[in-house]
Amino acid sequence: FYDDSSVGILSAFLLAITPLHVIWSKYIGTDSILPFQTMLMLYFSFYILKNADKKIYIFAGILMGLTGATKYSILPLMFIPIIAHYMSTEKFLNKKILLYLIFVPIGFIIGNPYGILDPKCFYDAIKYSSQINVMVNPAKNPLDSFGPQNTLFFYLLTAPKYSFGIPLSLL
Repeated sequence: FYDDSSVGILSAFLLAITPLHVIWSKYIGTDSILPFQTMLMLYFSFYILKNADKKIYIFAGILMGLTGATKYSILPLMFIPIIAHYMSTEKFLNKKILLYLIFVPIGFIIGNPYGILDPKCFYDAIKYSSQINVMVNPAKNPLDSFGPQNTLFFYLLTAPKYSFGIPLSLL
């Protein structure tokens, strides 16, 4: 499976014809770099599962911090390397996992230094972004062209046809 080049070609083709990715790739936005960062995190987690050395844990921590700074909603991905570490060793807490946990905030500060330099502005931005969520308060989101709706229904019914296109969303 990993040695088959047709898997990579098929993946690249499907990504190339995904309408939302094509549109967002013109801009320097979070949604175009996030799939790359996510796949790189999964790649590092695979090496953690194979009993990697300390370098991999440090790189995974920095990358997770940068990924979290790119888009906050990806922060639950932080637990995948921890789970991979737990699956690969009998000791849960050791120097390697502590290195990972130390370097996650360092990577976040590298990617988003205003969290430290201007914490009030950082907190206000997080508070504002949580208020415009469709689920929390639909009236505060004037930019939502889909109208107020439940977040679960939005991601199950509305988002796929606009992000994948109708043919891919039928798969």
